[in-house]
Amino acid sequence: MSEHRETRHPTATSQLLAQPVGEPFTGHTRGVLAVATAVVDGRPVAVTGSDDNTARMWEWAVGPVGNPLTGHTGQVNAAAIAVVDGRPVAVTGSADGTVRVWDLAVGEQVGEPLAGHNDLVGSVTTAVVEGRQVAVTGSTDKTVRVWDLATGQQVGDPLYIVDDNWVRAVATTLVDGRPVAVIAVYGDKAVQLWDLATGRQIREPVHGHDDWVWAVATAVVDGCPVAVTGGHDNTVRVWDLATGQQVRPELMFSSEVWALAVTPDGGPYLFRQPRQVRFMGVGHGFWERPAERDAPGGSGA
Repeated sequence: MSEHRETRHPTATSQLLAQPVGEPFTGHTRGVLAVATAVVDGRPVAVTGSDDNTARMWEWAVGPVGNPLTGHTGQVNAAAIAVVDGRPVAVTGSADGTVRVWDLAVGEQVGEPLAGHNDLVGSVTTAVVEGRQVAVTGSTDKTVRVWDLATGQQVGDPLYIVDDNWVRAVATTLVDGRPVAVIAVYGDKAVQLWDLATGRQIREPVHGHDDWVWAVATAVVDGCPVAVTGGHDNTVRVWDLATGQQVRPELMFSSEVWALAVTPDGGPYLFRQPRQVRFMGVGHGFWERPAERDAPGGSGA
């Protein structure tokens, strides 16, 4: 399949974002599988999860902050960041089947592990449901679970997504004012939408990809909630979540898209593919640089 390229010229901002900034951060002893970002006490930070069973916090201008976040007994596949009672926390999911919450201001675990999944936790995101800050987690046990981050308790029953396949990626957004989970399932060509307040699936799955969907991210474009999906069919597609319709022609690549990130307003996209990471500014072309690993890792964004 040929690769599509736009002919417009990149902006200075797009060119800057396509370049590495500073030296690589080192500290994990094995591969990095997950990354989340936030601002803590006015400082931009990242939280990473690794195959070395730890998570770490990094400050952009300094490097590693504090000691590794230890407690998981399996690789840390997924990470997200939220604010609970005014304090920034990281939420991590692991191959040990647990979800853990970490106070980023002090670098310590908050409460007991969130236990309920009975297999690997591969995706974590956050949302606000009926005024509560929650984590939404997906697992190879074929469920998505919602957790109240203030109490550490599971909210409602698990969402039993499929009979035969596991949850690959989860993202959250608001659709018509309702908190919604957008879910990609391993081996499925469609994306599912679930109402997090009621625990019920919304309409039929969104179809369009010709092969498995690997990655999901959400944004709001001109007031419209959209999902951006990357697939094993070498495409990235954008969907209007209010209607379930694809809203622009798919972007076509020479290889599958394993992970992606999108700015909240649907601006520049960042794609993870075999051997490379690509950046696309809206209305501009593609820029790429080699990636260090040649296998998908972590939650899939």
